Amino acid sequence: MKTTVLRGITLSILTSLALSAVHLSAQTAAPVSPLEPAKAAMERKDYRTAAREATKIFFFSGSSDTAAEALNLSITANAELHKTGSDGSWSAELDKTAGRLLVLTGEQTISRCFSIQCGEEFSVPSGEFLVGAKLAYPNLELNGVLHKRGSDGNTLGSRWIELRDADGIPAAGIHGEAPLAGDGAEQLFFRMKNSDVNELFVLLKEGSRVLVR
Repeated sequence: MKTTVLRGITLSILTSLALSAVHLSAQTAAPVSPLEPAKAAMERKDYRTAAREATKIFFFSGSSDTAAEALNLSITANAELHKTGSDGSWSAELDKTAGRLLVLTGEQTISRCFSIQCGEEFSVPSGEFLVGAKLAYPNLELNGVLHKRGSDGNTLGSRWIELRDADGIPAAGIHGEAPLAGDGAEQLFFRMKNSDVNELFVLLKEGSRVLVR
């Protein structure tokens, strides 16, 4: 009888210890990443869903590391979609504080990310704009003086993408980079590396939406 009781007590203790171990394991298990749905979609080659989920995490994540991972994942997913010819229309969102320009697909998922610099404050307004004239190797007319491509004072680089306001009036522009050629040269508007603005030049069409924050 005593042996049976002892065995019962021992079994009860072992069961309790096992349950405690399971509970402790559940408590110490690594939390599930918010990017798991996007990663799972990538694994099954559902790139559209992966881009949509990753973009959502990028804009709403409170973690910079998670946001950076989400950004890369969305770009990768859209690169895979690009291989199949699934492009559609493009728009852009420019964050002056972060120095970042995002290229968005028609479904508002992130396709590309570029670094951008801002010129004089008066020439880099915030708001919603539409792409106007697009010029390769543009001249620059400043204060009534024409600075031809490659000449002193022309800081526009390889491309010019005009930004028009709601009334259709030119308000700013996105352009390439060029070294300051003279003491009187001013760095204006939104500047990008020439290789980056050349790519953006192809993606954004006249009438494309550009949001500047």
